[in-house]
Amino acid sequence: MFEIGDKVVSMSNGICCITGVVEMDMSGNGMKKYYTLVPESDHGTKLFIPVESAAERIRKTMDKTEAMNMLDHIRDMGKLVIENEKDREKKYKEALRSSDPAMLAAALKSIYYRRKQREAEGKKSTVVDDKYYKLTVHKLHSELAYALGCSESDIMGMIHERID
Repeated sequence: MFEIGDKVVSMSNGICCITGVVEMDMSGNGMKKYYTLVPESDHGTKLFIPVESAAERIRKTMDKTEAMNMLDHIRDMGKLVIENEKDREKKYKEALRSSDPAMLAAALKSIYYRRKQREAEGKKSTVVDDKYYKLTVHKLHSELAYALGCSESDIMGMIHERID
């Protein structure tokens, strides 16, 4: 499914490069094959993902066409459905854990518009919204920036001009 040299998104470590496949006994249950991943943000770290369950924990990064398509259609993408305030943080966490660009975009839009609404009402943004906005922005913008070969701040501008 994945090959050495592939750039992937790890659900917990962002963009990584698959640098190898090793066989080892990590859990005491016998030898298994593992992908060796090196995060783009920390070349000194190595992560090991079981080959047999890799599809649940990593995915290939978006390519340039997919990234542009997402940006071009972000205005039409939905927001998270949050039926009550108690579910808000849970929904944000689910989007982050999924590492699905569409879910991340939905979370980002939800938080962005909520912050704008609160500001218009003379209220401050909530701690939960601020926390998940930063996490979501970094996760989504880093992948889009990687795919498009630009900076995360460039991506922020591209998204804001499309959703405002």
